[in-house]
Amino acid sequence: MNEKLKKKSAKMTKKDGYKNIPSVDELMSMKQSGILIEKFGRKLVLYAARELQSIMRSNANTNTKDISSSINSLEEIVNKYVLKDKTIINGTGVIIHTNLGRVPLSSESIKSINSVNSSYTDLEFNINTGKRGERHKLLNAYLNILTGSEASYAVNNNASAIMLAIKDIVGKGEILISRGELVEIGGGFRIPEVIQASGAKLIEVGTTNKTYIRDYENAITKKTKAILKVHSSNFSLKGFTSMPTKKEISLLAKKHNIISIEDLGSGLLIDTKKMNLPNEPTIQDSIKSGIDIVTFSGDKLLGGPQAGIIIGREKLIHKISKNPMARAQRLDKSALSALTTTLKHYIEDEHLIKIPVWQMINMREKEIKKRVDAIIEEIPNNVRRVKGTSKIGGGTMPEAELPTWLLSIKIPNINTEELLKNLRDLPKPIIGRINDNNALIDIRTIPVEFDKYIIQSLNKLNKKYK
Repeated sequence: MNEKLKKKSAKMTKKDGYKNIPSVDELMSMKQSGILIEKFGRKLVLYAARELQSIMRSNANTNTKDISSSINSLEEIVNKYVLKDKTIINGTGVIIHTNLGRVPLSSESIKSINSVNSSYTDLEFNINTGKRGERHKLLNAYLNILTGSEASYAVNNNASAIMLAIKDIVGKGEILISRGELVEIGGGFRIPEVIQASGAKLIEVGTTNKTYIRDYENAITKKTKAILKVHSSNFSLKGFTSMPTKKEISLLAKKHNIISIEDLGSGLLIDTKKMNLPNEPTIQDSIKSGIDIVTFSGDKLLGGPQAGIIIGREKLIHKISKNPMARAQRLDKSALSALTTTLKHYIEDEHLIKIPVWQMINMREKEIKKRVDAIIEEIPNNVRRVKGTSKIGGGTMPEAELPTWLLSIKIPNINTEELLKNLRDLPKPIIGRINDNNALIDIRTIPVEFDKYIIQSLNKLNKKYK
């Protein structure tokens, strides 16, 4: 059969297959569909029926009309769109896990979200005067206390923060950046693309591994409005390298009456040297160095909700806050309340015991081993303790490795991928990782209240594949 006849035959087969596809009305009239409608509502089941029919049309190759076999597929599609408990148990050992929502909030931050959403609140109301109040007043005060900045503003993420700052300060002018800092951030977005979207013109200086202060100075023209420094938080550059200090960049910007901006990314407020972690620049370092504008994330090492925070000189922050895009990107009352509460933990020096990201980073190896041993004691077979490392994650401290103890699971008659799939299919999914064909669960990133659930789940799996 030549190619044309093959195509014609396939087309005819598919056309004949269309006749065997149940109509949406037929799918909806099935008894089992009625049960789904009672449970989930007609609108959702109808949406799923249309999707099922579309799938069947794209795979039209059946010769018989089998309506009854469609119900399982329909139920699977309906279940895709059912709102479920979003609790996921992170057993990967990656503390700031972007795919799993970065980090949990402190219990007080969660209470603050509930509080501002269960009643009216003084979001933009001054209780004392009875007049309109400032939305960011408390947040601004806390950030000034903690960082030494003059003023601050918060938007919905750090990409928005840096774009807003550049758009307002640089406009259509030029902004200088080292070629060694043209990084890619989360979701495939790249700094050059962010700058382009802001409307500014990017001027690259230096080389990938070596950039000197003279490279910046030689590139300054009448059109230059700012120098941008980007912290390489998600990679490290070693060896034959050189970069100007923040102080040098700040002084150069002041000398030429332009603005210095830094995207610090991770939002670190505390000295981590005592935790045996790699040196990571703090927000305070940037302000002390004289950088005019600093941006950073609220949901990485800061340990708060998703937010992009802009701090720095009051005159510049005031101008940025009046930009129409600032209104479009501002934090809602939930994120604002959670972020302010997170900062309160730092103000009261209780961040290491109340903010989950620091609880996990600061968790002692001995404590993890004790929990792992207690779990194994309750599971008779196929689980053992192994030594490993946890990661900070979230594009932060890429070289940091935290010593930990892991649950290593290997059940006969089931391969590792299938085992991990079983764990993901639990009512509260447990997300693990693979190493040397063993399924691993890192207890560091799991709250202690889930230990009993892990024991029950692994015992059930052992019984299932006995």
